[in-house]
Amino acid sequence: MKKLLQKFLIGMFLISSFTCETQIKARITDDDIFFEIPLLIGLCKLSYDGAQQILPAINQYIAKTTQQRPKSIPRIDVGRITLTGEINFNSVTKCIKELDQFKNDDAIKGIVLCIASGGGAATASSLLHQEIKNFAKQKPLIVITPECESGAYYVACAADWIIAPEGAGIGSIGAWRFLEHFTDTIKGKLGDYKGEMECEYIKAGKYKVVGNAYQNLGEEGRKYHQNLVDEQYNVFCFAVAENRNLNLAEKEIWADGQEFIAPTALKLGLIDQIGGWSDAKEKIVELIKERNTNATGRINIVVPTA
Repeated sequence: MKKLLQKFLIGMFLISSFTCETQIKARITDDDIFFEIPLLIGLCKLSYDGAQQILPAINQYIAKTTQQRPKSIPRIDVGRITLTGEINFNSVTKCIKELDQFKNDDAIKGIVLCIASGGGAATASSLLHQEIKNFAKQKPLIVITPECESGAYYVACAADWIIAPEGAGIGSIGAWRFLEHFTDTIKGKLGDYKGEMECEYIKAGKYKVVGNAYQNLGEEGRKYHQNLVDEQYNVFCFAVAENRNLNLAEKEIWADGQEFIAPTALKLGLIDQIGGWSDAKEKIVELIKERNTNATGRINIVVPTA
């Protein structure tokens, strides 16, 4: 290529037989190499031998102006998923779909899950909790959250790392069930009204309709529903203790239904770090590099496709 360029430059001098000041740019591409050579042609008629005398100057100019084409900067692709508001099967289904998209994309090396939720349905939270655990076996996943309570924390505790700003509300670990019961007095804006309504269920299964709004719950029904709540609570506490490496025997300290502000949550072991979005990006890159030592470059955030 160098000889070709030399001949080109010499030829330009040989054909110049008039006075001009023209800047000519020659660009020759070969892989990653490119040249930009400005030539000032003056009044001259040179023999080939005369042109050969300027070769050292030409070679020096070539060496000076030859540049390496900038290569693309390596990057680490990280997926970002958001979970906000009440946790229900619609929001969980959306998150699972996005997790699957990133799990099946080899270019995505990890996930930052952004949670801002006070909780929701226990069963929906449990479902997403399990999906996150499965995902984290393949790729690192961290959570950043300004609000993460009840079912939302059930989801978050399955992550590899949890980051929250100082004012974040964390925890509220517990379980509850709401049962309505109608009486014969209906209260309204204009006063109380008396009415009579009888409802009867035709059922199979002793506990099938226990807790319905039209029948007295009774002691046995109350005990039945309390056992259900206790069982959900124990499952929740076990998941937190297992994922956060906490002592289950001390659950009254960190799982009595209290909401903790981030610094206290950090002391209790419910989160890993006080921080913000930039801290989350640094942490996910760190975890990616721990699993994949060949990962280099700057972080590139990728959002799920619709």
